[in-house]
Amino acid sequence: MENTILQTLIHCYQHSPSLVIIMNTDWEAIWANREYHHLLNLPMQLGIPSDHKENSVHRFIFEGTLQECRLLCNLLDGYRIAEISPCANEGHTSLRMDVDEITASVQSMTSACHALFNELNELELYDQTPLLNTMIGSCYRIYRMAYLQKEMERLQNGRRRNTIFSVNTAVRTLYQKCRDILRVCVDVTLENCDENLYLEGDMDEFMMAGLCAVTLCCRNCNHFQTLRISLTMADTAACLLVHSEQENTELPDSIQHSGDCEGEKAILTLFCQQHSGKWMFAEQPENKFRSCRIIFTPHSGTVDNLTLNSPRDIQEGRFYNKYETMLSCIHYRRMF
Repeated sequence: MENTILQTLIHCYQHSPSLVIIMNTDWEAIWANREYHHLLNLPMQLGIPSDHKENSVHRFIFEGTLQECRLLCNLLDGYRIAEISPCANEGHTSLRMDVDEITASVQSMTSACHALFNELNELELYDQTPLLNTMIGSCYRIYRMAYLQKEMERLQNGRRRNTIFSVNTAVRTLYQKCRDILRVCVDVTLENCDENLYLEGDMDEFMMAGLCAVTLCCRNCNHFQTLRISLTMADTAACLLVHSEQENTELPDSIQHSGDCEGEKAILTLFCQQHSGKWMFAEQPENKFRSCRIIFTPHSGTVDNLTLNSPRDIQEGRFYNKYETMLSCIHYRRMF
């Protein structure tokens, strides 16, 4: 009977112009009408729980294009059907975030702020400087969306660097950057692993996963927080734990802002799929804490050529680097 239902569904959808994926109740693909790549963890991409049961329509960004997913859930027969096609606006064109255009616009606005700052200094209008820093904060948050999308597309398309790097050193760098940027609103501590751990892959992907864990734990809070970053090793798996707790001290001028976390979740998923790992997020509002745990398999062979620093860290400037950009949803440092 099940095979008859499946064959009927395949017959109905095999010539559909949309991408159609037939899955079981665990969201595992059984059949698709054509090849597709980089569509990982569909519930997370759609922003729905894994036990979603309703027939529904969702819009989501996939490879820089706004897509519409018509989701049919027939749990009685054990099937979920996702019919995915580009969204069309009134002009029947796909909506796309042009990351290069956004980056150029942010650079232009930043240059204008620098020019205005110099003019205000000449006029001795120093009281206007906070307004310029507020404008820069808005630039950061605009650029952050483009940066997240660009990083997701890089990883989805397999453009990873492949080196062996020290996880201990990378975690120490993550701690130092978070401490330096967030010190006015977050107290950051580090518990590094005594054992030397290494990972074969892209150091920037690991750093982005760590930054995503930090933003999941610390964003959307107008109180001072404590943040603990710890790296441990048990059996054959390593664990990076990011744990935040909210203190009673309220920040007078909150620089936090709300927003979804789908980009962060997607990058964490991509990292874990690359390194045979998994990630988990827990939150207890009544106890005012959040935790994000990233479990991955470290490099187990010999280490000959070790990468100590990310090449992108060297290329990125003082502002608009990945640390300042990703953490800007929690706090951004004054440019002026």
